[in-house]
Amino acid sequence: MGYVYCTLWILMAVLLFTKFRKKSKVIYVLCIYFLFAGVWWFLNDFLQISMTTGVYGNILRGVSLGMLILLGITYFLERRKNRKEEVQKPSVQQSEVSDLESDPDSVSD
Repeated sequence: MGYVYCTLWILMAVLLFTKFRKKSKVIYVLCIYFLFAGVWWFLNDFLQISMTTGVYGNILRGVSLGMLILLGITYFLERRKNRKEEVQKPSVQQSEVSDLESDPDSVSD
């Protein structure tokens, strides 16, 4: 049944790459991690070595922790950037409304 899990990781990598690669460059890193996890679980199921315990398990946990930290930092930086953009947008709209109020002849029906 483990082959379903590794297939899920690989399909998620392909889906992210095909659908969302233009959104952010972080998607490439996330796709690489999903491919890594898919191969890791594939090896865990089809080799006689347990890839989730001992040294191999520690490598998997370390890579996963690194990805979690990297993506968490990226998420908060993107969130901060989007908030700054939202704060600047209403001021532009506010000036357009005040322009319309000062010159009512410019409004077209």
